[in-house]
Amino acid sequence: MKTKSKLISLLLILSVFSPTIIHAQTIQYCNSVIVGLWATSRYNHKTIKDLKVTLVDAEGKPYLVQKSIFTDKGKFVENIEQTATFWQNPLPNKDLKHKNPNIETRHFDFAKDHYLFIAAVNEVIPGKLFIKIEDVDGIAIGGEFETVVISIKSEHIKSLCNKGLKNPYSSDNYQARYIVLPDKKNPTEKHTEDYNFDGKLDYCIANPSDSALMKYYFYNPTTNDYDYSPLLSSLYDLKFDWVKKSIKGYQITTTKTSKTTDTYEWVNNAMTLTERYVVTLIDAEKETYKTQYFKLENGKLSLIKEDIEE
Repeated sequence: MKTKSKLISLLLILSVFSPTIIHAQTIQYCNSVIVGLWATSRYNHKTIKDLKVTLVDAEGKPYLVQKSIFTDKGKFVENIEQTATFWQNPLPNKDLKHKNPNIETRHFDFAKDHYLFIAAVNEVIPGKLFIKIEDVDGIAIGGEFETVVISIKSEHIKSLCNKGLKNPYSSDNYQARYIVLPDKKNPTEKHTEDYNFDGKLDYCIANPSDSALMKYYFYNPTTNDYDYSPLLSSLYDLKFDWVKKSIKGYQITTTKTSKTTDTYEWVNNAMTLTERYVVTLIDAEKETYKTQYFKLENGKLSLIKEDIEE
């Protein structure tokens, strides 16, 4: 089991701030909004479990809520004051489907396994509240992610019903706030996973010359060794989906007069160029550019659209 140190920003240590109280959190969904967080690592596309996720203001002060406590029969017991903390969307529970349980036990079908928080309808305002994410599981499990504070935008605030009060910043659609958490920088540390879906464990290590890239090595059962994958190692913003067995990433090439962005996806057990977007400078004085969009069709890239932009 690996032991990893946590990097905590001194600006975000909550103990130096006095708490700020917001209005009562409520189980009355028609006067409430929900905020979702999807936190993954750079090595895969799975939700990281056991994170501490809280709400803070622009100065890093923790927000407090009056939390409603209910009995097993759904009857109100008391309010308690505590930090506004997200919980991970629980698995469906048919026994609780028609009851009025504590909100932490309520499953939301649209929210997958994301971290969730429900607040009074007018409290979650972009620019006022921020999400603080901490890896506090301790060295016994292995803390491996840095503490970060991220913004909340309008598209991350969903109204829970169309009746009652309305949050002017909220949306009727659910879109979780997505973030790839930064890990402890260690160029020699190996991260193992089946990166080419062949049932064998491969590995990757950080690229010391470019922090946005990783170096990937695939296990070769013939040689009982690992083969370096230069293509996968050159792709930015890689996203792996082990359920759908898909990979997507981008390769960027620039010259003095052009920029080419290539999209690669996992097709027929290989990374395949599926899209290309090219911007070429035609006239520097007039700032005229030609844009071209190509897409993979019938086994080759075909020009789909071409424009001149001034």
